[in-house]
This record gives sequence, C-alpha cells and structure tokens, in this order.
Amino acid sequence: MTVSLKDLQVLVLDCQTTGSHPGNGHLLEIGWAAIRAGHVKDGFEQIAGAHLVALPGQATIPRHVARLTGISDDDLKQIPRPAEVWEELVHAAGKVAAAGRASFCPTVIHFARFEEPFLRHFHQQHGPETPFPFDIICSHEIARRLLPDLPRRGLRAVAGYFGHSVPQQKRCSAHAVATAFIWHHLVKMLTRTCEIHSLDELRVWLKDTPVPAAVKRRFPMQRGIRLALPDKPGIYRLLRSNGDVLYIGKAASLKRRVNSYFQKSRQHSENTLEMLTQAADLRVTPTGSALEAALLESEEIKRQCPPYNIALKQGDRQLWFCNRDFSRFSPAVDHYHRLGPIPSRRAFAALNAIGRFLQQDPNEYPDIAQLTAADFLGIPSEYAPQSQCLLEGLNIFRHTHADLEQSGNLWRALLTIGTRLWREKMEEPVSVNDPDESGTAEPDKEGKTFGPESWTPESVVKGVESLLRRCAHWLRRSRWFCVLSESCLSWNRGNCPDETKIVLVFAGGGVVERYQAKSRMPLPRPPGAGVPFEDRQRNLDLITYDRLRVATTELRRLLGENRSVRLRVGKRALLKKKELSGALKWL
Repeated sequence: MTVSLKDLQVLVLDCQTTGSHPGNGHLLEIGWAAIRAGHVKDGFEQIAGAHLVALPGQATIPRHVARLTGISDDDLKQIPRPAEVWEELVHAAGKVAAAGRASFCPTVIHFARFEEPFLRHFHQQHGPETPFPFDIICSHEIARRLLPDLPRRGLRAVAGYFGHSVPQQKRCSAHAVATAFIWHHLVKMLTRTCEIHSLDELRVWLKDTPVPAAVKRRFPMQRGIRLALPDKPGIYRLLRSNGDVLYIGKAASLKRRVNSYFQKSRQHSENTLEMLTQAADLRVTPTGSALEAALLESEEIKRQCPPYNIALKQGDRQLWFCNRDFSRFSPAVDHYHRLGPIPSRRAFAALNAIGRFLQQDPNEYPDIAQLTAADFLGIPSEYAPQSQCLLEGLNIFRHTHADLEQSGNLWRALLTIGTRLWREKMEEPVSVNDPDESGTAEPDKEGKTFGPESWTPESVVKGVESLLRRCAHWLRRSRWFCVLSESCLSWNRGNCPDETKIVLVFAGGGVVERYQAKSRMPLPRPPGAGVPFEDRQRNLDLITYDRLRVATTELRRLLGENRSVRLRVGKRALLKKKELSGALKWL
C-alpha cells in the first residue's frame, strides 16, 4: 500500500560548508532529523541534531563563515572523525528507508543543488563501496512551482512566509527544523491544490510541471492594511504571520514610507525582498514629529532586536573610556580614563601604537615584533600589510609630519592632524545621514579590499590618516553628545518662522519633556545645565549614545530642510541655525 506524503517518513537534512562547492570548500556541519509531514507542529524545535565535521589537513574556517555560523576552529577540536559522522548519518538514513520499505532514504533538502555535491563527495570519501543512500527531494524546486509569485524562495524567506522564525546564525539544526516546517506546509499545499498524495506522484509532477516564467510579485501583506495608514510621522513594525517583528523603521509619513516598499519601480536588495516575503502584517506608532520617530525607532530596535535591522542593534558593541595616551581602557569613566565614550577600543589602541613608534629613534629599526601590522591600523589581521611595507609606510608618515617630534604632547598632535583631515573631508559634498558611523573594529574603505600583498607604503599612510581622522571624529562627537544630553531643542513645524514650534527637553541623555509653544517664546534653561561633564559621561551608555547620535542626525536633517532650529545647551548658551550648522558640519 502506497504511503501518503503526510505519513511518509523522510529525513530532513542541512549542511554548512566552508565554500560554495567541494572544489573550494569542505563540509563543516551536517544536521538531520527523521520526520513525517503530517506530524510536524509548532514547538518541534528539538527534533534535529547536528554534527560538526573536522576539516582536512591544515584547512581553517574562513572568517566570514565563522561570523555567519558562530563556529570557530577551536570548536573542531576533539570532535568525532568525519568517517564516524558519515557512519551515523548512513545509519539514520537506513532506518528511514526501512520504515518506508524503500531502497533509498527519501531526503528533503531546501536548495539541494548546493548540498548534494557535498554529500556525494562525502560519500566518495567514506562509503564509495556502497550506493549513494539518499533519494533527494528539493523543497526549493517544489516552492518554485507552488509559490512562483513570492519575491524570494530561500530557506529563511519560505519558512518565514509560513510563519516560522529562523535564527540569524546559520546552524544546521535550526535549518533542518526550518526545512521540516517548509515540508509540512508544502505537503499540505500539494495535497489540497494539486491532489498529489504520494512520493511517486510528486516525482511525476516535478518532472512534468515546468517552473513558471517571470510573474508579477505577490506580497503576503494585504493591500488594504498599508493603504489605511495615516499620513503622519511615526514608526512601523513589519510582522510575520506568527506575530514576530521582522523590521522596525521610522517615517516622516507612515503611509508614504510603508507603501514605497511595494511600488513597481522600486529596486530592493536581496535582504529586503527576503524580508517582504515574510511580512504579512504591520503595527504602527504615530509620533509628533520625524525626530521623535527616529528616537523611538532606536529604542524599539534595542528592545526587540528585529532580525532585519542591522544598524542601532546593541549586539556585542560596547563603549569605552581611555586615558590620555590611549594605552588603557575602561567601560566606565573615572579619574584616570577621562576620554570618551568611544565606540572602538581597537582604533584607539592603534593610535597608541603609532605614537609609540614615533617616539622611537628613526635611525634605529623599531621593534615591532610584539605588535602585528593590524595593531597599527586597527583592522583584522587578514587585511593587514606585511611588516616591511608597514614600516616603510610609517616612516613616510613620520617624514610627512616631521613637526610631530617637536610637539609637546604627541597624542594631542596626532588628534590635531585627524581633526584637520576630518575638516578637509567635510569640505566635500556630504549627506544628511550620519557619516562614518561604523563603531566597529572593521577596516574602512581603504582597508576592506586589501589583502597583505596588495598594500603599498603609500596606502599605509592613507590608512594611518584615516585612523586619525576617525579617532578625532569620535572624540569630538562624544563631547558633543555630553553637551546635547542636557539641553533644550526647538524647531518650527514648517518652514515659516511664525509657526508653532516643538520643544524637546533632554536630561540624562533622554527626552524628559515635549510640548508645543509659540514660535517667539524663549527656550527654557535645561534642567541639567549645571550637571558636571564627568556625570554626563557616566550617563552615556550604549542606548543613550545611540539615541543622541540619532538626534544629531535628525537635527542635521532639520537644518537641511531650512527649519528654524534652536538649541539651548547651558544657562545662557543658545545655538541658532548658523552656529548649529557650524558645529554639526563635522559631527
């Protein structure tokens, strides 16, 4: 008797690898589970297991793979030999095949075109004397025929479309669970809409049913939901069908912003199309202004950590305070660590290394054995130049800035150079968006495309100057945030100076009061005008830091819209449009 698809036991399987093909990569992890489509329900996350696979010889995990999977070379120590993993996988496949009285194991893989070559290579390495044990069913090929109008049909997109959340980290156990969830829903669709009830019928259908040509995209979110939005500022949350928050965004007009995602002429990134494939609903919170929407967005992103919000997430970011020569760092300000907060300890440690190099006798070969080239540029080691190239570049920098040796304070002189370089950069056309806000240890544009062999001494000089520019910028901005944290801000609702103005009162880095007033009414003295600078620094945790960064970006935007903006930052200090424009130009 033929077993129905919903009762057929299959093996769901997923692989993580170090490359795109067995010719340039190796299996890193395999996860699998035996399931029946009709028995898959919410809460079955524990069904799948995963096995790490030791890499051959001296092979290591590429940095981008380690970042995506969270697997490090240390994790591969003291794990079973690859042959043992293969033996256990074949044993599981044999049990599934026996349950269905089949010669081979029906194996469901999402996008099998990627996994199958690795599985066959693994088979050739550890079981060539036996037939390949898997009868592979590709759920991606089924989705291409059943759901041709979805914007994207990758694992995360299809699982999310059906209401299942896939963790950000790419691990086999979670991906096998997602594959099981997709298989469960595809089997229901095959039975209901195509009257396909058995594996043999599915094979015939896949063979005889061509993939539809390009069709008009269909988004899960109903059109009426987005058309009913108000034409007001606020934040919006895109939701999966299960209620999970996918993305939080801000808008000057909720209606225009959300509907812009669905315009025919709009070009989206792959990441955005994946998100829109899953977005079935939304929830909005109107605000009094676009600036308030931006502040609320920052708070909500940190609170809910939506998977498609990259910026403003807390993650593993941390703020630091440092001493005057950038040799020591602390997560809290004190009498010794007075500078900050800064978003990158690595960059300022590199600044210290540069200063120590410049303090050495230029006629002597410096001892740089204790510090790698990466330590002088604040970048990962795989991007760093060779030591000799670094040495030549640093000596060119020393010659170019020969007056540094006569400066009374070397560290202050280096930051002065950085300040000048930043001002020169700001003479170029700039966007209203927040410039140069990586806040990470990643290299900047000059370093990201370099490998150790592609650096030159001249590009090392540019890398050093870029580092100085970034460090000077971050210190300048940290001082500004301390000023802004205790202030009163006002701007007119429109471009007419006589209109009603909105007033925001900041205290401790947060908005403590909001009201509307007549345009000609003076701004009140900030309640924290007398708060000492060090106490203001203590208030700048990561959430407050990002809040003030967002406020600064929006303040720049208001000035770009020619609004009548005022900022009171002390008992008497009142910054108007001209003073604010000058202050914000290089923040």
